[in-house]
Amino acid sequence: AQRHVHVGGLFNMPNMHCRDLLDLLGALHAAGVTLSLDTQFDVSGAWDGKGCLPECLGVMDVFMPNELEAAGVTGAPTPEAALEVLCARMRPGALALVKVGARG
Repeated sequence: AQRHVHVGGLFNMPNMHCRDLLDLLGALHAAGVTLSLDTQFDVSGAWDGKGCLPECLGVMDVFMPNELEAAGVTGAPTPEAALEVLCARMRPGALALVKVGARG
């Protein structure tokens, strides 16, 4: 059985912005599978995956946007501020990290 599922490029897969994805992630989480998400850059500029991102974050164990994605998702002006917002939106015990390129 799978123990971990990674969703990569969510913002680049608009057909995945749907209830089916949310139901699948919820079922995996309920079954004890750990989940991670890397959204990638949102060329649409909406930064919410047609409304599915907030619910996705609720079941993720790890969310790893880069600093531009984190700013888009949260509206925060700095990676540190974005991290604070993300931690508040995710469930207790989940890990949010913001990639900052060459700065670490």
